[in-house]
Amino acid sequence: MNNPPLISVMIPCYNQAHYLAQALDSVLAQTYPHFEIIVINDGSPDNIQEVMQPYLADPRVYLHNQPNRGLGRTRNVALKLAHGDYFQFLDADDWLAPEKFESQLEIMEKDKSIGFAYCDFYYYWQDTGKLEPMSSHLAGSLEEDPLPVYWSRWLFPPNAILMRREWVEKVGEFRTDLKWAEDVEYWLRAMAEGCKVRHVPRYLAYYRRHPLSKTALYVASGEAASEVRYHFLKKYPLEAARASYIAFERLRDEIDERDWALYKSGVELNEAKEQIALKEAALINLHEAHREHITQAAYHYKQLEAHYRQLEAKFRDVEKYARSLQDEVAKRANPGPE
Repeated sequence: MNNPPLISVMIPCYNQAHYLAQALDSVLAQTYPHFEIIVINDGSPDNIQEVMQPYLADPRVYLHNQPNRGLGRTRNVALKLAHGDYFQFLDADDWLAPEKFESQLEIMEKDKSIGFAYCDFYYYWQDTGKLEPMSSHLAGSLEEDPLPVYWSRWLFPPNAILMRREWVEKVGEFRTDLKWAEDVEYWLRAMAEGCKVRHVPRYLAYYRRHPLSKTALYVASGEAASEVRYHFLKKYPLEAARASYIAFERLRDEIDERDWALYKSGVELNEAKEQIALKEAALINLHEAHREHITQAAYHYKQLEAHYRQLEAKFRDVEKYARSLQDEVAKRANPGPE
């Protein structure tokens, strides 16, 4: 009977010991129990030793201490220390859902051609404590031709991925000359080498967002994307050219679709404006007719009122005349003495 596959969880840590326990606990809570945890203390000046102490009693947990070498080199140290059949990248300030290993491993074990699986994830906003769901699949499928899609849109953080050892060995080490986004460059290299990827449509990872962090500002400035693409272009010029061309064509198609949708919306808006104008004109006509009816009604009311006063005056005259006749009849019926 074959042994169950081992997952190596690699956690680089520098000055983030206050988050580390949450990351570790999320791994220890996995429904799939066959894993090892490799924490790399990259010369962290905080209390990482104190935080790690209770976890080291678990034989699956290992702490490697080293002088500060930077994130790229630290990830490479973890790659060399890992014994697993699969690799889970996890930064010290992020964490995982309990079913992540089980869900991704099930798919990858059924299809051995898959190089890595990626899942949907949540942004956790550190300043507000809110979770924002981020579907890695919304920007386009990576399953048929991943490089052109990922070339233009970075769809997932490191902890959303579970990668097969064969592909880690094929892609090699992380670059050590990038300030940030060394993981993005790594996934691009894997795709350029033909790595088959699979989307797992479940929210299985949590990515912490720090407001106004240096990383966020650097990535937002576009410098990270430029630097990553520059290095990729040097190593894979044909793949970069093809990805750029396809990404441009898709962008142009998307712009054309939006232009057409905008045009149709403009036509519908103009038709709606015409309908509104017609209804406004009809409303004005109705208002004028209503005013005319009111004027005519007022005129007829005054006519009726005048006629009523005339009839009332005539009635009083008739009534007066009738009384005079009654008096005359009474005198004749009772004549006085002669």
